[in-house]
Amino acid sequence: MTRRATAIWLGAILLGALALRLVNLGHGLPFAYNADEAEHFVPRAVAIARGSGLDPGYYENPPSLTYLLAIVYAVGGTADAVLTGRVVVALIGTLVVGLTFWAGRRAFDERTGLVAAALMAVAFLPVFYSKHALNDVVTLAPVTLALIGAFLVHERGRWVDYALCGGAIGVATATKYTAGAMLLTLVVAACLRVLRDRTELRRVLLGGLVAGAAFVALFLILNPYALLNLREVRRQISGQSGQAAAGKLGQDDVLGWVYYVGTLGWGLGWLPLVAAVGGAVVAIRREWRLALLLLAFPVVLYLYMGSQGRYFGRWLLPAYPMLCILAGYGVVALATAVTPDRPLLAASRRRGSPPGAD
Repeated sequence: MTRRATAIWLGAILLGALALRLVNLGHGLPFAYNADEAEHFVPRAVAIARGSGLDPGYYENPPSLTYLLAIVYAVGGTADAVLTGRVVVALIGTLVVGLTFWAGRRAFDERTGLVAAALMAVAFLPVFYSKHALNDVVTLAPVTLALIGAFLVHERGRWVDYALCGGAIGVATATKYTAGAMLLTLVVAACLRVLRDRTELRRVLLGGLVAGAAFVALFLILNPYALLNLREVRRQISGQSGQAAAGKLGQDDVLGWVYYVGTLGWGLGWLPLVAAVGGAVVAIRREWRLALLLLAFPVVLYLYMGSQGRYFGRWLLPAYPMLCILAGYGVVALATAVTPDRPLLAASRRRGSPPGAD
C-alpha cells in the first residue's frame, strides 16, 4: 500500500470518526446524561475558569480533564459549557482513532493500523462516550500514546522512549486512576529488552528511572492536589473504592467477568471481538513479544474490574486500543490466509524491529 493510499484511507476514517462523534452532540441538553458530567467535570472546570482557584475539591476522578476544560472555558467563555466540553471530548476521541492507527502500524503494519483505526472509529462505546464531557474516552489518548512508547522501548530503548512511555502513563493516570496499570506494559517492554540482551540490564534500569520520573512529574503537574491534599484525596478514593465493592441498584446479577465479556459484544462488537481473539492467538504464535505488550494491560484491567462488585461497560474502555489493534491483526491474518497469493502480512514486521524479535 502506498503512502498516498494510506493517507487517503486514514483521512477518510478520521473524517468519518469525527462526524460520528459530532452528530447529535447536544443530545439531552440542558439535561446531562451522566452525573459526573453535570456535577463534577463541567461545573468545577467552570468554577476554576472563573477564578475559584485550582483545587477542584473532587478527587474520586483525577482532575486533568477538569483543568483542560477550565483552560478552554477561560479562553472561549463558559456559555454552553456542557456542549463545549463535549466538543473537546469528541475531538480527543477522534485523535484516539489516529493514535490507534499509529500504534497498530508501529506494532505490525499499515493495514493493521487502518483496520484498528476503523474499528475504533465506529465501535459503539468509544463513539458514545465521545459525546459526553467525561474522562473515559479522554484517557484513551495517553493510554495509546503510552502503548506506542512501550513499543519503542521494546524496539530501541532510547531515553526518550522511556520518557514518552512513563510520561504518557502519568497523564493517563491523572485522567483516570485505573490507567496506572499501563505501568505493567512498560515493565514488560523493559523485561523483553533484558531477555533479548542481558547486557541491556543497566540501561534498562536507568531507563526505568527516567520513565518513573516522567510518570511522577506529569501525574503531579496534572493532579497536584494528590500531594497537596493527600489526606482528602485518599479519603475520597477510599470511599469510591468502597462503593465499587458493592453492586449498584439495577445492575445485572452476574459475575463481573461475565458482564464485561457481554459489554465487549455490544461495546466493541462480537465480530471485532472474535477478530481480536483470533489476532491474539496468531500474534502469540508469530510475534509473542508484541502479543505480551498488547495483552498485559487488557488482561489485568479485565481481571481487576471483573472482581469488583460494581461495574460499568465504560470502565473497560482503556483496553479498547489494544483490542482494536489485535482485531486489525486478526483481520489481516485472515485476509492473508484467504488470499495467499497476495501476502498482506509480508510487511507485517514493523520498521525498526530488532533482530531476533520473532
